[in-house]
Amino acid sequence: MSSKKNLEKHDWGTLVIIILTIEGLVFIASLFNKGAGRYYELLRKPIFALPPAILSIIWPLVFLVISIALYLFLLNGKVKENIKKPLFSFIVQVFLNLMWPFIFFRLNLYGISFIFSLLVILTAILTTIGFFKKHKVSAILMLPYITILLYSSILNYYIWLLNEA
Repeated sequence: MSSKKNLEKHDWGTLVIIILTIEGLVFIASLFNKGAGRYYELLRKPIFALPPAILSIIWPLVFLVISIALYLFLLNGKVKENIKKPLFSFIVQVFLNLMWPFIFFRLNLYGISFIFSLLVILTAILTTIGFFKKHKVSAILMLPYITILLYSSILNYYIWLLNEA
């Protein structure tokens, strides 16, 4: 009975809107980075670099998971006040993350994109801490995102070293 009650509590329309908004922004940002996969193939990369095909699967899934994290945070935050800071940091980290490919692939500024990646990690961690204070599951759902951000930042750093020597 309690699971049925929880299902009734959910606002599925809001979840769909959040997912479509974030995935839509990701899609729009990708339009500014056409040919990024081919460009990535030409770069000198460390041995641990994943192929573009795998990354093109991972990133949409990660954005789906953080969309769900945001939805659960907004739905289940114990106190509706004090959600502004985590919500703001969530928006900032998504915006910074969407700017990263443009800086890396279009402008070829590997050092600047590395700094951007560190800012994304910082704001994602701040978001996760804010989510944790209100809804622990939302924070846990942010962890795969932080993991892929850490991997991507390390990869960005090594690409910078290998290609701007």
